[in-house]
Amino acid sequence: MVLKVLRTTAGRSLIAASMGLAIALAITATIAGITPVSGQVRRKSEPAPPAEPLPAIANATAKCSFAYHGALSDLYRRDLNAAITFDKLARIPEPGMSGRWLFWNKSAKAAQAPQVARVCAESAVKQGRSRCVRWELKALDPALAAIASANPTSEELAALRALDSFVADKGAPLEFGSNGRQHVTLLRVASEIDSYSAQPAHPALCNGVPEMMEFKLARLAGLRKRLDDVAALSSKASTLAFKRVTAARDQRLAEAKALAAAASADAGAEPVKPAATGAPLQPLALTAAQRTDLPALIEALAEGLVTPEQLASLKTQPTVLQTLQSARDLLIKDDAATSPATRASTAAALRMIEAANYGQQQAARMKVFEGLFFGSIERILSSHKAHCTCGS
Repeated sequence: MVLKVLRTTAGRSLIAASMGLAIALAITATIAGITPVSGQVRRKSEPAPPAEPLPAIANATAKCSFAYHGALSDLYRRDLNAAITFDKLARIPEPGMSGRWLFWNKSAKAAQAPQVARVCAESAVKQGRSRCVRWELKALDPALAAIASANPTSEELAALRALDSFVADKGAPLEFGSNGRQHVTLLRVASEIDSYSAQPAHPALCNGVPEMMEFKLARLAGLRKRLDDVAALSSKASTLAFKRVTAARDQRLAEAKALAAAASADAGAEPVKPAATGAPLQPLALTAAQRTDLPALIEALAEGLVTPEQLASLKTQPTVLQTLQSARDLLIKDDAATSPATRASTAAALRMIEAANYGQQQAARMKVFEGLFFGSIERILSSHKAHCTCGS
């Protein structure tokens, strides 16, 4: 019985001694900086062996990925700091813009183009006051109708109002500025384009690029809609400007014919004054390209209203806005050579040429944003398609 107890006690002591030895060895190994790894002993100061590369990346696409990285680096140098460029563009005004319209009075209502007027045909005096007892509708004087129609039409008014913020902000697209609705999203996308183009080379660079760019394009849906709206507005304003110039010339042609007919019918009538240019005015005939060429529209409007020297002076102005500023004093002056209707129709045409000019300036500014975002993504996708051809 005693022997059994001793054996049991000895066994327990042996087990305890073995555990103590194991703990001591582990502590010693830790202090010495030796760590068992997969049956082998490696010191912590030794670098870990490199991981085995994935065969699909190392063998199939690594070569193309490095070639693609070189193309990305070239794109980054070309489109350096897209985020900074975007932020600057959102704050830079257009040169020469004052923030005010030259020819649009914002308080003017849309033209009703009246053809008849309600006039008093018979009046009577009652209790010392004159009252109309019978009214008649009378055709409106064509000259007065032309002056009334010089106010913007509802279609023109919509275009003018849509461009007003661009004019008030002097051409700076503050809608993309720090207080704009799309600023945060666009700035983030621009920063991501920068980071992606400047990243270091790695074997998997070719992977997932179309899906990544498609995601970025989806985030730019608001910008795409705005670009389309601005392009449509510019086209509409140019079309309305051409219509106004045509109407102004047609009004002057009709007026000249009426004066000529009156002069021939009445020998004692005052002779019709010749056009300032000395050449008879002809119906306007412009090509499709010339209809959006604003200097050509200004020249067509000025024909017959100014001398050849004045017309040549208008052509030398460096910008459309400066040409319009000069034309304001030349074309709508109050003198005996032009009728009120001519001045009114000319002013209406100049107003829509000014609107078309702002529309074209805004569209040109938006083209820069289009190239910055959509152009960069398109160039990345083109480079990916050209260089990531391994394994295809």
